[in-house]
Amino acid sequence: MRSKKILSLILVIIECLVFYLIYTAWHLNPPMFRQDLGLYIIYLFVMGHYSIKDSLIWDEIRKVFLATILYMITFAIIMPSTFEGVPRRYLIFLSTIMFFVDLFVSYFLRVIFRSVLSKKTLVVG
Repeated sequence: MRSKKILSLILVIIECLVFYLIYTAWHLNPPMFRQDLGLYIIYLFVMGHYSIKDSLIWDEIRKVFLATILYMITFAIIMPSTFEGVPRRYLIFLSTIMFFVDLFVSYFLRVIFRSVLSKKTLVVG
């Protein structure tokens, strides 16, 4: 159980680092960084992306896709006044890149830590 929490923490840290690198590479508004990252991480958490359970890749894609769509809707439609000169296309492109990064990192962390996360089960019959 503890290894799953550590894996979730590693997943959050890697995603935050990638988000920060993309954000600074495009010279987006630095005061908005915490707001953007926090909302994106909250959406991923609410959708269950950080609960390390045995699931199909399609379920993982659905979770990350829903979180990404909610993030796009929030910043492109609901809160346009907080942009302060940041074009919407950058945030939409950022969330699209993060969608693929999230899936990539999640999949390969599960492959790398498979021996730690696997359960020893006996199937009879």
